[in-house]
Amino acid sequence: MKYCPCCSTELISRDDVHICPRNEIGDCYFDGYEQSHIEYHQLKDYPQDSAFDIVEVIAD
Repeated sequence: MKYCPCCSTELISRDDVHICPRNEIGDCYFDGYEQSHIEYHQLKDYPQDSAFDIVEVIAD
């Protein structure tokens, strides 16, 4: 499971991008599509730098 770094809501996978369902209703500002675009360019230019990290929780 992956969680939104802004509101801790479980993210939904769409088109291989994790998005926050609360963004669609204006309740959260995390936009997975925009984040994916930013991360792509950062990895291309600076492989070790990331603006946001998507939190993944592994339950035992």
